[in-house]
Amino acid sequence: MEDNKNCCCSSGCHCGENCQCTEENKCCPECTCYVRKNKELVRKFYELIAARRYDEAATLCSDDFVYYPEVHTKLEGVQAFIDLDLERSNMDPFGDFKMTNQFMLADEDRVAVYLTFEGELQQDNWHGVPVKSKKLYMDFMCMLKVKNGKIVEKRAKYDRYDIFKQLGVTNLPLK
Repeated sequence: MEDNKNCCCSSGCHCGENCQCTEENKCCPECTCYVRKNKELVRKFYELIAARRYDEAATLCSDDFVYYPEVHTKLEGVQAFIDLDLERSNMDPFGDFKMTNQFMLADEDRVAVYLTFEGELQQDNWHGVPVKSKKLYMDFMCMLKVKNGKIVEKRAKYDRYDIFKQLGVTNLPLK
C-alpha cells in the first residue's frame, strides 16, 4: 500500500483529533478513527441526558432517528424519544439522580453502552403507577447506531419489572 500522508493507521502518520475519516470515507482501508469518534458522540449524548440537557442531546441525533424501547416497539423521531417516552418522563420525576456510564464498546457503526442509574423519586407514583418506595438503583444496556456523525438508532434493554419491584409495586399487570 502506498503511504498516505494523512493516514492514521499503518503508514505511521497519526491524524488523531483532526481526523476527518468517516465509515464511508477513510484515509486507508484499515482506518477506524471514526469508531473512536462514534464512542465520543455517544458519551456526550449520555452526559447531556444525565445533565437534563435533552434538547442538546437531541441535536446529536439524525432527523430520521429511531428508538426501540422494546424489540417490537418503534418510535420514530428524536422528539418522540426525548419528550414522549423515556428520557424526560423517566428521569425528571427523580429530582437529583446519578447516571454513570460504566463502559462502552464500539465496532464499526455500533456503540454499546452499559449505564447505571440511581435516584429518589420525588412523587408518589411513576408513570401513573402508585409506588411505596422511592429509591431506585438500576442498570441498563443500550446499543446505538451512528451514521455520518449522528445517532440514527437506539435500542435499550432494562428490567422494567425490577424497577417497579424496587419502587414497591407488587401487582403489576403484564403487558
